[in-house]
Amino acid sequence: MLLRRFYIQENEKAPVPKTKKSRELKTEFMPLDYSKYIASEEEFIELYGEDQLFIYRASLSASQDSAIAQPDEDDDSELSEEYDLHPKKRKMSIEVKGIELPETYAVKI
Repeated sequence: MLLRRFYIQENEKAPVPKTKKSRELKTEFMPLDYSKYIASEEEFIELYGEDQLFIYRASLSASQDSAIAQPDEDDDSELSEEYDLHPKKRKMSIEVKGIELPETYAVKI
């Protein structure tokens, strides 16, 4: 143990030991989206009570805000202009121990 302590003190590149004091705990979590699990407001009230209804309504508004519009799967023309969605095959010759391989082998780049 003394040797380890000496190594850590003298060596600048020694790994920093992890202790419980330096650990950061995640205390914030994403809010639960009740609309995925509970079908209606009435069912929520039946399970949790009317005084907790503000939680259900907040989760509904948060889930609607985080909805992302999905692009059409059939129409990728706009995306293909910006990004190379359909890479081209390029022919190249490969030499292996003095043997020339034909150019019929195509490699995707």
